[in-house]
Parts: sequence; C-alpha cells; structure tokens
Amino acid sequence: MSMNHTLEIRGLGPLEKCKVERVPFMIVTGEQASGKSTVAKTIYFFRTIKEDIVRLAEQRALCRPATPGYLESSSLPGTAARSLRESLEDHLRTKFQSMFGPAAYLRKDMQLSCHYTDDCRMKIFLKSGGSAPDRPCLEIEMSDALRSLLESAEHALSPHAESLPAQKRELQERLRVLFDDPCPVVFIPAGRSVVTVLSAQLLYFYGAIDDSLKRALDYCTRDYVERVLKLRPEFSGGLDGLLIQRPDARLPSLDTALHTARALVRQILRGSYWYADGEERLVTDDTQCVRINNASSGQQESVWVLNLLFYYLVRNRPVLFIIEEPESPLSPESQKRIAELMALVHSQGHSFVATTHSAYVLETLNKCLHTATVENADKNGSTGAIGLDLCRLGRRA
Repeated sequence: MSMNHTLEIRGLGPLEKCKVERVPFMIVTGEQASGKSTVAKTIYFFRTIKEDIVRLAEQRALCRPATPGYLESSSLPGTAARSLRESLEDHLRTKFQSMFGPAAYLRKDMQLSCHYTDDCRMKIFLKSGGSAPDRPCLEIEMSDALRSLLESAEHALSPHAESLPAQKRELQERLRVLFDDPCPVVFIPAGRSVVTVLSAQLLYFYGAIDDSLKRALDYCTRDYVERVLKLRPEFSGGLDGLLIQRPDARLPSLDTALHTARALVRQILRGSYWYADGEERLVTDDTQCVRINNASSGQQESVWVLNLLFYYLVRNRPVLFIIEEPESPLSPESQKRIAELMALVHSQGHSFVATTHSAYVLETLNKCLHTATVENADKNGSTGAIGLDLCRLGRRA
C-alpha cells in the first residue's frame, strides 16, 4: 500500500482544514457537527472514482453501435457523445452535489485534493467567472497519468457482449494499479432503521420512483439502499445458508473467523436474520419469528451492518467498509460485540473507516487490535502496525 495515499479537505462543511492518510483501520470521533460524516463521505467520494470510470466506460460501450463507423460520434446519445473524461467530470459534479449540496451553498475557499500515488492525483475546488461571476462552479483537475488513462480507455470496452466482461476486468485492473487501490467500497450510513422499517415496501417504492427522484437521494444512501435490495435474496437460508455456499470452503483461519462472527451476530441480534417470501424476518433465540419492521430499534439499526460485515467476510474478497455510528442505538454490551466483529473482519484483510461517539467501541477496538498485533509479533518476531488511527475532530470556531 502506497504511503502517498492522502486526502486533504479544506473549507467543506464544518471542517476548516483536515488531512487524512489511508490506514487499515480509521476511527473518526468528535462532537456533533464537527465533520465526522464529511470525512467519511469525502473518503467514499474519492475511493469510488475508479468504479465510476468503469461504469461510465461500460455505458459508453453499450451506447455505441457494434459496427465501427456506422454513426458519427456527434450522433451518439448522451454519455457516448462526450469523451470519457468529460463524462467523468459531469458525473463527479453531480455526485458531489448529491453528497455535499450545490456549489452556491459552499464556501468559496472549499478545496479537496486526493493524492493516490505520485502519478495519480485529483483536485476539486470552486471557481468563479464567466457569464455568472456570482455563481461559482465546481472545477476538477486531474494528473497527467489519470487523464492519459481516460484517453486510452475511450474505446477500451466494445459493445460486443462476448468480449465486454474480459475488457471490463482489464480496465478494472489498470485502475486498481493507477489508484493503488484494490478494494471496492461498502458505505453504511447512519439512520439505517428507516430503510429497515420500510422493508416490505422498499422494493416497490424504490422501483416505482423515476430516476430523477432517485438522484434526489443522498448518493451514499442510494448506494446503500441498492446494495441491500440486491443482497437480500442471498440471505434466503440465513447466515448458515451463506456459509454452505461460501466460495473458499477450505481456509481454516477464515472458517474459525466465520463461526466466531456468526456467534457475535446472534448475540447482538438475539436471533438470526432470514429473507423469505419477499419478507425480512428475525428468528429469535426462543424460535419466535418477527418481521424486521416490528423488531426493536437496536435490531433494525444494526441488522444490515451485521449482514454486510458477515456477507463480505464469507466472500473473502477485501473491501473498505465506511460505517457511520455502527453502535447506534445498541446497549453497551452489544456495542462492544459489534466492535469485536469489526476487529474480527479486519483481521481477515478488510479495511475500515468508522465514525463513532461510543467510548465502548473505542476501548474495545483498541484492545482487540492491540492484542492482534502483539499475537502477530509473537509469531513473526516483529510488531508491525496496530492499524487503528484515531481522527478526533473539533468544532469550527
């Protein structure tokens, strides 16, 4: 992992100036309105750009005709009529506005810069001028290496279905190398119980509204809702069903971690999650079945934190989890257990950025990660890094 991977935030929300380096496990803490969510969302914004590029390249490929020269580029619809770089810039402006609000509401000195590697950098800032000097617009600067990749990827994906998957994998690998970032991102926002309460109607409501209304949702929340809708059917056999279908069936260390994780999930939920007959359910320890929207607030708020942690632990493909207030609104004992689960998932190669107000979470994570480091030192003869970075934010004066 490159030590060059740094993010600088200036004048965004309550943050005057903040520098964040990529670490395996980061906890962001502070008072209300001190900028915790701003840090988490900014990390999400920049760490998901590589996926944005692949998605836009795929859209362009599907819009192009299969016969070369059949249409001039100026005749192509929407995304395909513009260069990949222009399409990415337009997308990032829309994405930024969805997450942080219109440019007119931002401070004039707002500036974000992400230094992925020596060759890959991006800066976002406000610029006034043109026909409306009082209305700033969002400017995006990219390093030469990133601009060069976008230019070379202009036609990297073809509309031929048989070649598209292989070309997509090749582009993803090029982006992983350029951005020095192999991990996809899983964002879990605060206020999760709203999605859970609407469980039975969620698919209907989300499918019924048009794309413009979906875009009105916060970008991170929309990503979370779509992920939940996509993965719910995977839990038709509960956690045990996921274990039976796991892709890596013979990894002793992972097998131990999975069984420990399953026990922690059951202790926190006081039961097991199932998705059956289009309905989310909890089967409690006394074998009573409860619809998820009739469960306690703690169960509703935590169920998909637990599900997603367990699902990606089973998949055994490292991801970056960005979780807002994983402890909300759990009891102190359950807060400790969810911190133990996060440390356990981290031990299997996953990374974390989490915001929290909980002293129980901080204490438990510090203890678990320190213990893991000491045990690793006993085995390998070197201490290594504990992997927990505490970012404590203060309120702007």
